[in-house]
Parts: sequence; structure tokens; C-alpha cells
Amino acid sequence: MRLTGSLVARSPLSPLSAHRDRRHPASPEFPACELLITALPIHHMGSFPASLSLAPRPVALTSHVMKTMERLLLQHLRPQTHHALDPLQFAYREKTGVEDAIIFLLHRSLSHLDRGSGAVRITFLDFSSAFNTIQPLLLRDKLTEMGVGSHLVAWITDYLTGRPQYVRLGDCRSDTVASSTGAPQGTVLSPVLFTLYTSDFQYKSEFCHVQKFADDTAIVGCIRSGQEDEYRELIKDFVTWCDSNHLLLNTTKTKEMVVDFRRPRPHPEPVIIKGDCVEVVHTYKYLGVQLDDKLDWTANTDALCRKGQSRLYFLRRLASFNICKKLLQIFYQSVVSERPPVRSSVLGAASRRRTQHAPGQTEEQLQ
Repeated sequence: MRLTGSLVARSPLSPLSAHRDRRHPASPEFPACELLITALPIHHMGSFPASLSLAPRPVALTSHVMKTMERLLLQHLRPQTHHALDPLQFAYREKTGVEDAIIFLLHRSLSHLDRGSGAVRITFLDFSSAFNTIQPLLLRDKLTEMGVGSHLVAWITDYLTGRPQYVRLGDCRSDTVASSTGAPQGTVLSPVLFTLYTSDFQYKSEFCHVQKFADDTAIVGCIRSGQEDEYRELIKDFVTWCDSNHLLLNTTKTKEMVVDFRRPRPHPEPVIIKGDCVEVVHTYKYLGVQLDDKLDWTANTDALCRKGQSRLYFLRRLASFNICKKLLQIFYQSVVSERPPVRSSVLGAASRRRTQHAPGQTEEQLQ
């Protein structure tokens, strides 16, 4: 069922309905008063950065009417675009998540390495302000090619075009400006629109594939007998596609990890993106999990242990103030024993024993 202006005009949203009554009932436009966005600079750790070098993220605050409208649009958008989604896009899909993305990457890599005489090269690409570079007109054309209804495409285009917004920091407020590029972060529609914007680049062959989790993109190449042509050509095509879609790659944060169990280990030729050599790293934090070029989970397990110990420190500090055990148990269950990013079935038995040893002792002491 298409989402038309007349459908929304009959909804119980009084401000929007009143606005529609004064205009053509099928006009696919959002009222400017409801499009007004307040952008708050929020540090990714949840607080303001201590240094200006740590750039905060602009999180958009929209009205309740706007949030309701986005959910209405989403209910009609998902069924019409399901067929066009990238099967290797693991974000914002039902019953699919971080664990599936990591398991798929590991399965492909280990299956290739088990055959021997080969290596796996993984390039982790980083975008600069991915959501802020979406081009509404390009997205409109892509949605039309997917077969999305014309009214729904017009609503989304109007939602992304001419958005009045201002930045608020404490008691200070900037001037209001209109933006016609990108999608506001922190809204309901933006993540889904970005996945649709990038869904037209899909690749999976016997030896290479591109997998995504929102804007976290990894290009995996299973190399045998030194044949890297497909892997390098895939990276080149992806960079060209990014340029044509106005997506900016941050070559400084883009990293490559090479998994090679051969002895002696050869030195591969570096990957070059826009004249910059991609740095080869031994460990990389991918979707919250520390992957290393040995795939033995040592780096991830050590990171989990350090994180657990730092949380146990605050628990010990609370206990030193003679706080009742009930409150300590609540703090432990909500903060200390938070579920790791990936289940122990992925990490293996050795990692499970190491990460559960210290917290388990504290839990027994609290009971």
C-alpha cells in the first residue's frame, strides 16, 4: 500500500493534518515547522570531549510528530525495498546482527586458509561522515529503480531537502540554516536510507566479497598463489563507486589486515587508495571485536579482560562505602556483567574461560 498525502491527512496527527487541510491533500511535502532539527554535538563515549581534537558527533533532535511520520514511512518503505537490499548488509535487518557479520567473515577466511597455501587480505574502509554525504537526488533515482512508489519517493526526497536546522551547545545556539545534503543522524529513517543508498554496490565471488554493517565496510580477498588481481580490482571499483556517489573515504583510518599462516610469511604489496598506501595492521577493532592476524582471539580476550577489570574497580569503590549488597548486585548486573559484543560460541572455549573467570568470582562474593 502506498503512503500518500491523503492517507497521512486522515491520520490523527493534528498539527500535520491541519497543515494538510490548507494545501493540496496529496502534496508529498513535509511542513517546514516539523522538519526543524536541533543538532547536539555529542561525544561518542556519551560526554563532551576533553580536547577539541576529538570531534563530537552531531545528533539530531526532531519533533514527536516527525518521529511518528518517519515510522509511518518506514512501514511502507521496507516491503517495497526488501528485494533490493544487499544480502551482505548485516545492519538494520530482522534476526541479523553483529555476530552474523563476524561469523560470515571468519567462516569465509578460515575455510580458505584451511585449504593451505593461501592468505586472506581484509581491507576495512572508513567513511568520513557517511550519513552526511547522502545526495537526495541520487537516492531518489535509486529508490525509483527499486520500484518504490512515486509518492513515497517524493516524501523521502522532501524529507531530505531543505531541512532547517541549528546547533545547540549549552545555552548557545547557532543561526538556522537549510540543509539539502545528507540525512540527520539519530533519526529513525537515516540508517535505513543509507543502507538503500549503498545497496547498489554488491559483490560476492568465490574468492572475494564486500560485506557491510551500516557504514562499516570490509572488502575480503582470499588470495591463492599470489593472485591478487580480483581483490585489487574490487577495491578500485569500490573507490570509483564511492566517488560517483559522493561518499568520502578516510584513507587515514582505512586499514588492512593480512592473515597468512605460511612460513616464511611473504610481504604483500600495499594497497593504494587515491595515492595513499593503506596501513597494514596486526589487530583491528571491527564491530566492537578485536580481530588479529592470527585469529587466536588473544587481542579480543585481553581487551575484554581489561574492560571487565576497569568496571570491577568501580564496583570495589562502591563496596568500600558500605553500600548494601542489593545495590551492588544491581550495579554488577547492569554494568559489570554486560554481555560481550560477540557470544562465547564465536570466541571459543579458551576465550570464554578467561573472560568469565574474574567476573564469576565477584558474583559469588556478592551473593
